[in-house]
Amino acid sequence: AKDGVDVYYIGSLEAEGVTTVKVADDEEGHKKMEEMLANGEVDGAVTMHFPFPIGVSTVGRVVTPAKGKEMFVANTTGTSSADRIEGMIKNTIYGIIAAKTCGIAHPTVGILNVDGARQTEKALKELQENGYDITFAESARADGGCVMRGNDVLQGTPDIMVTDSLTGNIMVKMLSSAATGGSFEATGYGYGPGIGEGYEQLVMIVSRASGAPVIAGAIRYAAQLVRNKV
Repeated sequence: AKDGVDVYYIGSLEAEGVTTVKVADDEEGHKKMEEMLANGEVDGAVTMHFPFPIGVSTVGRVVTPAKGKEMFVANTTGTSSADRIEGMIKNTIYGIIAAKTCGIAHPTVGILNVDGARQTEKALKELQENGYDITFAESARADGGCVMRGNDVLQGTPDIMVTDSLTGNIMVKMLSSAATGGSFEATGYGYGPGIGEGYEQLVMIVSRASGAPVIAGAIRYAAQLVRNKV
């Protein structure tokens, strides 16, 4: 709220500068949130356990340790596609959408070295050859290339780290709670907005382990997306 964001808290607690929308329980709270989004009362929402449709998944945003570099993790929850490779290709596009909306004109893309990385690389380079604007990152390792290893995760080598949603989910949890020994997430912006073809609502995901700094980060992330939306 101190950043100039109008914050509506759906629940029972009250705080200075925040508007409380009273509800009795979680179920009523989720219904109220969806109602406020549908009516345009709010531009976006931060929540847990949201049932995104197939084709929609979230782009997380973390702060890497030591160097403090911000990095988008594409993707972190939801299912972009029932096919793994197609899902990772879509995750790349979703990651580019999030990074560009957050003000990075030419975000660099790295592909985490998981199952399907090479097939994804081949498909993305074919997209690039056919005119889609993709800037590939170079691994910090001596052999280079756009396929990223563990040290690239810690160093934040690319602006966007592409992976499958389960691996991305684990990455966000580890990077956000590294300073607390895994007890709660203390840094970063959470699991990000649900993005997918034809999906219009801005719903940001956090987890039960997300601490106050991460929830504040998720609200800031949402506000930035709203302000820069084309």
